[in-house]
Amino acid sequence: MSIMTVTAAAGSRSAWLSPYPTRCTTLPPAAWTFTPAANAKFAQLFKEKVGLPVIANGGFEKRSEINQALESQCDLVALGRALLANPSLLEEYERDPTRDAPEVPCTYCSLCCTRTSVLPLGCYDITRFGRPDDPTAQDRMEKQILEMSADHTP
Repeated sequence: MSIMTVTAAAGSRSAWLSPYPTRCTTLPPAAWTFTPAANAKFAQLFKEKVGLPVIANGGFEKRSEINQALESQCDLVALGRALLANPSLLEEYERDPTRDAPEVPCTYCSLCCTRTSVLPLGCYDITRFGRPDDPTAQDRMEKQILEMSADHTP
């Protein structure tokens, strides 16, 4: 598959999904699978072949998985969804060296990937903030999204 094919496919998906960010939520759950540290082995192979520093991304959230990748597979780890779900994740790990995972981990539902194309950056999985029928869950979710999206520049 050429880079143009990938770019065209990504552009097509973006054009189809961006106006309607809830479309992805109608896909059957079997369409999405999660693999922790999904690209760590690919990063290691790439690093061995090219001899340059490599950043691995894709499903890093647990301290043990991050440390394992940094020890033997890559030079840096990119955290996306994990930080959208838990903006203070790194501070939590720094405060508690024994903590391996956040108290309320990312569910990798990908709602952040679809909704932030037209909505503010943040975690949109209401189940992480309480039961969906709990009226305060929506408030907690919105509060975290607004705090993440706010300009904290003095």
